Amino acid sequence: MRPPHRRLILRFHDVIEPQPDQIAPTREDVERLLVFGREVSETPEANLLIHCRAGVSRSTAAAALILMQANPEWPASMALDAITFAPQFTRARELGFQSIAEEVIEISDADYTLPDGTVDNGSVQQARLRSDNRKWFLSKMMPRQFGDRVTQEITGEDGGALISRIELIPVPARPRQEDLSADGGEAGEVRRFPPRLADRRSG
Repeated sequence: MRPPHRRLILRFHDVIEPQPDQIAPTREDVERLLVFGREVSETPEANLLIHCRAGVSRSTAAAALILMQANPEWPASMALDAITFAPQFTRARELGFQSIAEEVIEISDADYTLPDGTVDNGSVQQARLRSDNRKWFLSKMMPRQFGDRVTQEITGEDGGALISRIELIPVPARPRQEDLSADGGEAGEVRRFPPRLADRRSG
C-alpha cells in the first residue's frame, strides 16, 4: 500500500540575505524542511520529490539538507554528487514541472461556489490569474511539452502549389537628349538612326 500524498510548500526567493522585494529563507523554513524530510525517511516505501521554479539552487540545497540529515556521516560533497547526477536531476526537474501542471488542473477543478449557491467571482478571477501564471511559466520552461504550437501553411489558388512568376514586358525606349532634332525639324521631333549612321551624321 502506497503512503498518502503529502506536500510541504516553502515560499522564499533564490537569495541568501534579505533584499528589496525579495524574501530570504529563514531558520524556520529550514526546520520545517528537516522535519518533513525526517518524516518521509521514516515512512516505508515513501518517495520524495523536491522542486522549485528553476530547479537549480533552492531545490538542490533542500535535497542536500535532507540527505545529510538522513546520512550524517556523509560529507557535503557526497550529498551534492548524489543530487546532481545528471539523469536523475533531469527526471526530477521534469516531474517538478509536471507537478505544476497538475496544480493548474486542481485550480480549475476547485469549487468556487458560495454557501448561498452563487459563484464567488473574486475567487474565480484569482484562480484564473494563478492558473495563467503557471501555464505561462510552463510554456517558457518546457515549450515542447507545454508551449503553443503555431503552424502556418501557404498555398496557391484553390489549394494548389504556390507559384512565383516573373514576367518581362517590353516597353519603348526613352529618347536621349542627343537624339532630338537640331537641324530645322519640328519641335519635339525625335529621330532615331542606326548606330553607324548616327556616328557619320555626328562627324
